[in-house]
Amino acid sequence: CQGNAMKFFSHSLNRSLFFVVGDLLLLCLAVVSAFSILTVVRASIMSLPLVDMVLFVAATLGGLILFRTYNIHWRFVSLRDLVKLTQGIGSGALVYALGSLLLHGFTTFYLALGFVAFVNSLLLIGGFRISQRVYFEVFRKPKHSRGALIFGAGTAGEQIIRDILRN
Repeated sequence: CQGNAMKFFSHSLNRSLFFVVGDLLLLCLAVVSAFSILTVVRASIMSLPLVDMVLFVAATLGGLILFRTYNIHWRFVSLRDLVKLTQGIGSGALVYALGSLLLHGFTTFYLALGFVAFVNSLLLIGGFRISQRVYFEVFRKPKHSRGALIFGAGTAGEQIIRDILRN
């Protein structure tokens, strides 16, 4: 029994670390792409503000940890998980906005950087989290499927059918 518990903990820990590292990379990509978008629109040459990137990434990772978004399984990502993801990224963006105001004063460039990075983070991390479920439920066709008919089960029946098709 203890071996199974350690195996589960190890597997769960590995999955959480995978998501943390993936989110870290995607958050950096979100900030770099937001900076690229804004410098093209602004038409000025600036260097990437590394302090702002570290602040945004750290604040957002903290928000994702605070809203417990790392205790998930690829197969069971739901709308509730995406709401928690939005809350975590949103709280990180708010912390970044406050830090940006303290660091740079009221400058629209850094506030816009936080907003565009927020949107990019939602798209990138949300897509990353739901990618395997989309692959298995949309693109992967079952080899041999038989029809099933469930009467009077409502949404529970729909969930059962979805689980049968998934497994």
